[in-house]
Amino acid sequence: MRSSSTIGHKGNPARTPARLLTSALVTLGLFASYVAMLAPASAQTTSSIAGYIPDTALVSAEFEIDPQSDQVMLSAELLERANLGALLSEDDLDEFEEGLGAVSLFASGDAAVFLTELPIDESVTLDDITSDAANVTTDPESTLGGEIPQGWAVVIMPDDPDSMFNLYSSAIFQGEMASAEEVDYNGYTIMTQAGADEFNPGVSIALVDDVIALASQPEDIETVIDTATGDLDPLSDSAGYTDVRSALETDVLNFGYVNGPALLDALDAQDPEALATIPEDLAASFGAHQGYAFWADDPGFRLDTIALAAEGADIPAATSFEPAFTENLPATSLVYVGGADLGQNPGLNALALLFAQELVAGNSFGESTPVVDAEAQAEAIFAEAEGVLGFNLKTDLLDQLVGEWAMAGSVADITGPAPTGSAVFVTEVDDPEPVSGILTTLTNIVASQSGEGLTLTSRTVNGSDVTVVDLSESGAPLVLEFGVVENQLIIGVNEGIDGFVSGPTDALADDAIFQDTFAELPGEVTSIAYVNVQEILPLVEDVIAQTSTTTLDADPACGDYDTQIDAQAAYDEDDFENFILDLDFDGEACEDYFDPSTPDPSATGVGDINILSVGSVMFADGDAVGSSTIILIGE
Repeated sequence: MRSSSTIGHKGNPARTPARLLTSALVTLGLFASYVAMLAPASAQTTSSIAGYIPDTALVSAEFEIDPQSDQVMLSAELLERANLGALLSEDDLDEFEEGLGAVSLFASGDAAVFLTELPIDESVTLDDITSDAANVTTDPESTLGGEIPQGWAVVIMPDDPDSMFNLYSSAIFQGEMASAEEVDYNGYTIMTQAGADEFNPGVSIALVDDVIALASQPEDIETVIDTATGDLDPLSDSAGYTDVRSALETDVLNFGYVNGPALLDALDAQDPEALATIPEDLAASFGAHQGYAFWADDPGFRLDTIALAAEGADIPAATSFEPAFTENLPATSLVYVGGADLGQNPGLNALALLFAQELVAGNSFGESTPVVDAEAQAEAIFAEAEGVLGFNLKTDLLDQLVGEWAMAGSVADITGPAPTGSAVFVTEVDDPEPVSGILTTLTNIVASQSGEGLTLTSRTVNGSDVTVVDLSESGAPLVLEFGVVENQLIIGVNEGIDGFVSGPTDALADDAIFQDTFAELPGEVTSIAYVNVQEILPLVEDVIAQTSTTTLDADPACGDYDTQIDAQAAYDEDDFENFILDLDFDGEACEDYFDPSTPDPSATGVGDINILSVGSVMFADGDAVGSSTIILIGE
């Protein structure tokens, strides 16, 4: 493997595009480890474009770019059905269509991108990458800026390779083909335009049999040629790839694959000390063969993912459940998330361990040393942290969160000076006593902070004491409550606890959109997530209406003129003196004053969107875990 060099921006060398791209890959790996879809096994099918990708690729993604393909045509139908055009003006729609027309000139057949090495060197470590990964989850666009690091290549398999190669070459070299340096490699010609400096590395292109290969440097195109000539094994023959590919839908818009074991080996080779500090369960699941498929279906768009355990590895087990708590949640819930055995979730346990490590960072537990017995060390860290917290985060809390859990929230009114709503988190507990002890500790901590703007009381709910923290005096209508009620840990905001305990008039379980959403998804699940888009859209419209800064060109001074034409004449004669006639500064005087049909500035088109909901489930079976998500679009 060549030594990696980090390519970035002069103004921000610390957070280079190379680091951000790798952070995105790390995020994808961690995501796919826990939220992956298990689909029925089918006949093994591979994309022909994968025959040009080397099996040494750590990450790859394939795209359907033929505008006449079934998937692209169905996607267009779904977008029209969703009525997203209601958000755009006619000019915006015309611009969008022109842009699609320009893109369609280059769109033909299939395309793929792959990465064969990680941009980690002495200046960029795994700690940097994993730190940036957290930012990538909240700011995906941060991965798109600047140049892509070495080790990547794009392959395109068009219907007419020769014609499309000429088109791409002309676009890349801007008609100056003579300026490109040509190098012969194993019988193929690689054309390269050198970069202006280290921050602009240039571009290389080659026609390799039926595909066009693109990269920032010729060495990365050589891997495509070596695969085509048989010097490197193709990804299409890799067992990990084919197992993942055959477990997902085959006719899709986008398919991605992460070679977890190879990626883990690359991280270990380049930064072993940092990798040794990652919790064992997390590292093991990260090392799975992972993939995703994004595709168009008649009910809406779908995203399916899967993680298959590598040989000799295990994927953390998950418990299936029936979502009974939906009977106690209102149909107007904007969001709902539910699952089973929250305290056994490896991700939550990893976060708890990291938190405990921070509390005891002054001793040897905080050092980046290889872990001999990860479980014993974790127990020691939690025990040490107990001296600071007053309770054991693992045994007194996480180990007690057994059974069904759920979170949900709704907003009753956002038009007033202070929005009102309610939310609830509830989980069954194995032993209420240690959990109640923790809540007592928290209540004492809150009591020590009580003062102006905060009132601490308690009340009884179904025979159990519930702590009430009233923050209303601070100006926000906010009441936070928590307690253990009937072997359930419940945390509520405003009416959240009462609404859950007494049960709603109309339950989420009986809501038509909720039922239609999950009728499209697998039934035996380990967790569920739901967003009621139709409940959210009116709230978005209200927010836009309240915050709208649209200026109507209708000053009372317009009344001094009989017609808009008269006002325009006065404005044209002296626009400085009569500036008040054109408050929106568009050069047209008093148009809103004389035109009663002027649209309401609060009419945004948001309410006309025909997306009903987003639903997602996760489930597990043996050595695989998976997820299936749908964006449900109305008829």
